[in-house]
Amino acid sequence: MIVPAFSSLGDVLDIYRQLLDQPQTRAWFASKGLETDTLTLHKDAVKGFVIRDGVRTAVTFSTTDGSGWWEASIKLRAIRNLLDPDDKGGPCVNSGAQRIPLHMVSHAYGLDAPGTGRVVQDGLAPAFVLALDAVKREIGELDERAYLATFLEEHVQGLADDHPTDWSRQPTELSAASAQGIGRQAPYDVRQLLEHKGLGSASTAGETRNVIQWLRISLPPAPQFGAQELRAVASLADAGGASSGNVAGFELYQPAHMGRTLSEVRRDLERHLCEEKGLEPTLAVQVAHVGLAQAAPEFLVRDVPDAVAVGTPAWVELRLGCAVAKAVAPGTSRAMNEQQVCALTTLAPISEDQRTLMQVYGLDALLDWAVLNGVVPARSQGQYTREHIQKASLAFTRQRTLATRAFNTTSTALPTRRAMAVRELLKVFSHLSISQLESTTLQLADADERRNLRASEPRTRTLIETYMSGDLVPGKWALTRESPSRAQPARTPFQFQDNPSVPASEREALDAFIRRLPPLDGLLEKAVATHHRKQQMAFVTKLKLMFARLPLADRQRIELGAVDLFTLRKTTGKQQVWESDENRAAVTGRQGTLMRILHDQSVTYYEVLNSGKIIRHDDPQVTTALDRVVRDQSHLGQYKLLGEKYIRRGHAVPLDFAAYARGSAPVAGVTSEDVIIERLGRPLAAGTLPEQQTLASFVPDSFQSDRVEFIACEIAENNFYESRDDMLKRAREQLPVEKSREADARDISLLLSLVPFVGAYQDFADGNIGKGLQSLALDAGGLLIGAGGQARSLIRAANRLARGSLRPTLGRYNPVVQPRTPRLAWSWVEPKARFSDAAFDLAKQTALFFNAVFNPVDGYPRLISAASKGLAKFPSVLGTAHGGVGKTLPHLIAVEEKMRCYFLVGTGLVDPTKPPVMQQQ
Repeated sequence: MIVPAFSSLGDVLDIYRQLLDQPQTRAWFASKGLETDTLTLHKDAVKGFVIRDGVRTAVTFSTTDGSGWWEASIKLRAIRNLLDPDDKGGPCVNSGAQRIPLHMVSHAYGLDAPGTGRVVQDGLAPAFVLALDAVKREIGELDERAYLATFLEEHVQGLADDHPTDWSRQPTELSAASAQGIGRQAPYDVRQLLEHKGLGSASTAGETRNVIQWLRISLPPAPQFGAQELRAVASLADAGGASSGNVAGFELYQPAHMGRTLSEVRRDLERHLCEEKGLEPTLAVQVAHVGLAQAAPEFLVRDVPDAVAVGTPAWVELRLGCAVAKAVAPGTSRAMNEQQVCALTTLAPISEDQRTLMQVYGLDALLDWAVLNGVVPARSQGQYTREHIQKASLAFTRQRTLATRAFNTTSTALPTRRAMAVRELLKVFSHLSISQLESTTLQLADADERRNLRASEPRTRTLIETYMSGDLVPGKWALTRESPSRAQPARTPFQFQDNPSVPASEREALDAFIRRLPPLDGLLEKAVATHHRKQQMAFVTKLKLMFARLPLADRQRIELGAVDLFTLRKTTGKQQVWESDENRAAVTGRQGTLMRILHDQSVTYYEVLNSGKIIRHDDPQVTTALDRVVRDQSHLGQYKLLGEKYIRRGHAVPLDFAAYARGSAPVAGVTSEDVIIERLGRPLAAGTLPEQQTLASFVPDSFQSDRVEFIACEIAENNFYESRDDMLKRAREQLPVEKSREADARDISLLLSLVPFVGAYQDFADGNIGKGLQSLALDAGGLLIGAGGQARSLIRAANRLARGSLRPTLGRYNPVVQPRTPRLAWSWVEPKARFSDAAFDLAKQTALFFNAVFNPVDGYPRLISAASKGLAKFPSVLGTAHGGVGKTLPHLIAVEEKMRCYFLVGTGLVDPTKPPVMQQQ
């Protein structure tokens, strides 16, 4: 039916229409090709028609399918749910006649309530009016957050993180709800508004940037009927009462799953449900999905890269993000992708209480990580001591610190000859800018010398290139702009008198600058040597991380077996007597190392590739073939027999030599011809099991293992991917384009393999991107990562939403607001510790957590046990019965509820069936 524009319901529909007309909503409709006049809006979905290949097709997009509907409808959902609480479907109202279904009118006027006897003339139902006020406050709060984020961003743009800010000097207007909460004391300032929202009073630009992250946080609505689904899986899979990480008796976080992808572990869970519980495959998939929603929600996050494997720091951060999302509403993380979930961990705590809350949220994941990595032994029922937790925290922090240091080192640009020349010239010619320095040219000061130059020699040269070539010496050059011009052009080739020389005074001024310049070659060699040494140290860390994420059986084999290392190379083609180390190095594959392990009378080979892969070969046919080549000593006898005429030949090996030579992806089943396998470094004798350990219970701490350290150092010292001489050639920019491109590709590969071990907040250092590359195009989506870009973005494609103008809908703000995709990582030098740091660095406990840890009578054991069992709601841990934790941490219940309330506002949902309440405490 048509609702008159001047009616009370017409005013509500006008708000509904304004929200439908928001630029980001209309842009989303257009991007999907939806016909707006056919749209039907539901609580969690939108239905309509599109034209595909000339055919009109019905489509549905939901808030959980990754289509972007939950982001585009964040303000629209509250008013839609108010008008259509029974979810029968609402139309897309256009300007002009406002035609809506009868059920929406009946609900607004209370005509659908039995026994009320209401009529339209009675006006809008009182409950509807109260709920409408709550919806208006919700939308006004979202508008206020968007406006405030843009306002703050404009004022701190370009400021250093330690630059002081005083927001009490910045007046602002408030929404009606904020004004009511603060009190009638106009004029208002930004500091009052921030404190009212529970975001503190940012006093520096860095703290302000953290506030901007909080203002732009956005979460999807939680899926419906989550509780019923969880009860269903308890009855089907007998999973009731299971602890975190356990579904129907299947341990998701067992040490054997270390280094495996989430999809691989999930397939094993489904197989377990089929074989052990007798479920049909289709039902097993559904039961596994619901069971994971309760026990391990990170398995249901969308678009998780395989690099985020079980037991890596990236996996720990993913679990922390899921815990934060679960605190808002169980099931929320299922509608989010990996980038959105991990973005929650880049927020910095607003208070010490919030930091303590994050430590409780992250405790479960931290202990599981420690068990998977062999840092602490597994304990039944979560009976971990404070020593276990401190040891786990120190090990996790150390590993991530070393990984971050290695990442920063690997992403540091190679000091090139040109870069060093510019740096040294700027020290001497301090009055010039970089652009002026690059445009400065020289010519020979002596006219006769200029005239006698060969035709191939340039008459003018840039200052930078002259210094790089080593030709910049005193008494030879003059600045081009200081050279006197001829009185008139020469008429014959023999007219020399019109070609004057530069005055001596000007030449002496330039010579004074030149004498202050150090020889460039010595500086470059020293800088490259330092860079090479740091890269080797970073490579050791990278190798240790690679070994640490191997499956349990492989890590045990490394700790207990006898280890030999080998290199692969091609034949030099020269008589062996004339072969030099340089000849052999030129044909050696430095992008990988072959490792042989003899354990329990069984031989296993591993290809340790610099790209980050370790490939196991335990097929007897392959190991026998490799053993035959490794043990072959026939070349020694042939050399003695043939002497100077002997040329050593290689063998056919069941390995892809191209992966060792060029760093390309290894091809399975390939046989490489004419390959020589030579021993590398020192062998490592077999190890023994630790005391009171059996093979079944032994979980080695591979990252901190002395044996792994030895293997990594042997590879880095004897088979580093680039020699110092080759690196020096690259620094002198003497390599051909193809070789330079290979080096760039190799460096990118090294970066990628380190990404899962650094924090989600880790940023590139400005100007040091991928060995001097200005950007890295690394994913199928064509994402460009530039200076200040997130490291974690290297392993996933980002969907960038276009920034369109957005005017506040119900607020009183005139400035244009630029909406952004919730991208919560910033580049700043020394911000507050993020959730990811606060949750796992228990060496820096807050006073509340410190007291809980070291005072057993305050209920610490119960807190740890509850956290390790993955309880969904923290108040249930604190607020019940005999435990003293509630007395020790009295504020954490309020802290969690306040944070939950703040995030719920960001979902854009208001329950119209409940009485309206203030969204901010």
